[in-house]
Amino acid sequence: NTIDIWQTLSQDKSLANHIIEYFLEIFSDNVISSPPDPHGRSIAYVAAHKPLAAICALREMFKVPEMETCSKEHFDRLFSSLLIVSGAYVGAVFPVYSADNVKSLASLQKKNDPKSSSQSPVRFAIETLKNFLLCVKEDIIVTSMNEGGYWVMMEEQDKYPEAVAALGRSICVCCPDQVPKLITFLNPMLNSSVDVHRIVSVSLFVEFLSQSYKGRKTLTEPLMNSLLGRLVDSSPVVRRLCISGLGNISMLDKEQIDRYSTTILSAMMTGMDDREDPGCNITLEAMSGLSSILSQVAEADVRNILINIALRIKPMFEKEKPLVRAAAFTLFGNLSRFANGPSKEQFLEQVHGNLVPLLLHLNDEDKHVIKACKYSLRLLGPILESDEMNNMFQKHLLDDAHLHYGDFINDLTKTVISDFPDKVGFYSTTCLSYLKSPFTTIQCNATAFLGYLLGNIPVEKQNLVAKERVCSALLVLLKDQCPEVRIRAAESLSLLYNY
Repeated sequence: NTIDIWQTLSQDKSLANHIIEYFLEIFSDNVISSPPDPHGRSIAYVAAHKPLAAICALREMFKVPEMETCSKEHFDRLFSSLLIVSGAYVGAVFPVYSADNVKSLASLQKKNDPKSSSQSPVRFAIETLKNFLLCVKEDIIVTSMNEGGYWVMMEEQDKYPEAVAALGRSICVCCPDQVPKLITFLNPMLNSSVDVHRIVSVSLFVEFLSQSYKGRKTLTEPLMNSLLGRLVDSSPVVRRLCISGLGNISMLDKEQIDRYSTTILSAMMTGMDDREDPGCNITLEAMSGLSSILSQVAEADVRNILINIALRIKPMFEKEKPLVRAAAFTLFGNLSRFANGPSKEQFLEQVHGNLVPLLLHLNDEDKHVIKACKYSLRLLGPILESDEMNNMFQKHLLDDAHLHYGDFINDLTKTVISDFPDKVGFYSTTCLSYLKSPFTTIQCNATAFLGYLLGNIPVEKQNLVAKERVCSALLVLLKDQCPEVRIRAAESLSLLYNY
């Protein structure tokens, strides 16, 4: 049968080499077609016939022991091509061979849904890739991918890059000598118009840059340049992967960190400003990368952009995604590392400017945000030049300790009034803006903060705040739609009996 024919052909090394060259040429063309329906709309991605036939043939050929030598000779091209085909086949269906079968492409797609069928083009491609790795005696890679569940992840669009990254890590461990060849083969793919080509290349390059293996140091510069060049890629997945990879600069040695730190810091800042990032995934990676880089660089490298970073972070405090808020508060706290240099006075102003949101989010609805605020306030406490306030932060803001928020804010506002009388008006004005927060919890926290702040100001110092404006705002909240806000407003107003 056909399988026997392919396996017989594989036993001749010269013939096998010609077959591989021919198949690689087929894979270099478009492996997917998307037929329109009668109304001109694209219904399903369909695996093109020739590439799929080649995948099936290779699946059987790699079972032949004689294929080991020529497979190793073409390792970089076979590995990369099979990985790219696998990515292209995610969500694709089998080709249709007769007009009678094209009655309903929708039903065809359902029939070949990878989640509901035991076979699909992507599973054929993954199986072929497994057989290839076994053929070249890289059993450890196959086992590692099995144990991590990465082969299954390769069938899902959103998890595919993570699975490719796992393969990249395994390559660095098991066959690092192939890394330079893979980079050479994949580098032109970065300019491909096909998204999966760029996603596969960048996913591997990120791991090649961040892992430790023989010869990596000489590859750092070309890998960095490749990732920097794709920061403006049309695919948000590629941009996110690039930011993630560049953020791994902390894995490099000191000499390389010093050389690339300025460039990478600029790249992270660009990532924080990505306007086509509705899920804030790129922003999240950029802030995570910044936190990692800032732990490695010198104050002189950050001095000129320290305030700019602080200003870029502030809008992230109020993002809907909790992980973004948590990352932003953590990053701002990490900036304290540079607070004792020439930028001390300017940064101190940023700390005062962000103190109110940090205190309000201490009672955030998300535990990760609360933990991030505690972490940052502990770092920022010594900078504020108030021993009493710093002691409160160090004593009460422990990561896993329960905070009695109302009591804490009540005591803290007394310290604010005594140690920062010139900032009381600024804090109250800042807090007023949070009465319109989209988060009910933050609205309530801001209301409580204002009540305690004004309630603890001695009569002779009431001129420090715009009391009429604050009281009017609290009165308006008595008519708020949310009962929790109305309750908190009533409680805060009850503290203002001296006004």
